[in-house]
Amino acid sequence: MTATQIKNLTLRDVIQKFELVPSRDKSFFLEWQRDLPSLNPDEEKALAEIETEYFYLSQQPMAEGAVKMVVLSRLLSLAGFYRSPFTMTTEYTVKIQAIDDGKTLRGVIDILVLHDKLWALLVESKRNTFSLEPALPQALTYMCGSPHPEYPTFGLISNGANSLLLKLEGKTYAQSKEFSLRNTGDLSELLQVLKRVGTIVQGFGDSP
Repeated sequence: MTATQIKNLTLRDVIQKFELVPSRDKSFFLEWQRDLPSLNPDEEKALAEIETEYFYLSQQPMAEGAVKMVVLSRLLSLAGFYRSPFTMTTEYTVKIQAIDDGKTLRGVIDILVLHDKLWALLVESKRNTFSLEPALPQALTYMCGSPHPEYPTFGLISNGANSLLLKLEGKTYAQSKEFSLRNTGDLSELLQVLKRVGTIVQGFGDSP
């Protein structure tokens, strides 16, 4: 059996191999657009500190590990993914069987947050000088490996300054707008969306 590194796949490769269909229906991915929870003053203060520290440190190129530590790790903590009922696995190796040509796709998930054996959140962090585009096919490929395809799977890709959320349900996927630390209010909105997704995923776990 031939093995293909997930990092070498293009978006077209992933769409063809898993027969994915991008949704153009705005109502398909409403989770990032409405019913968002409000943030308290402490959360807003923490986000302001993240922004200040990121912009100071980003005056020089930031390695992937620094992006995780300064932005992503703290954002996930604020969103509640480091507390019960969530559990977290890092650097999780995933093997996925492609559906059309007998290849096994292999890759490593940077951060995987689990709830009741559901893939709640996937983070593919990239250096802060990298575009998000190369991470999109990787994230979708990992999301296709969810052990519970009967539920929607949500993903997050980020280079620290910019972040994008994904939703995969069945063979259909969609993405949110791109959130940027350089846009006033975007980091607050991103945290609100992550908290909303956490609540939704917990509801999946409670379903019969």
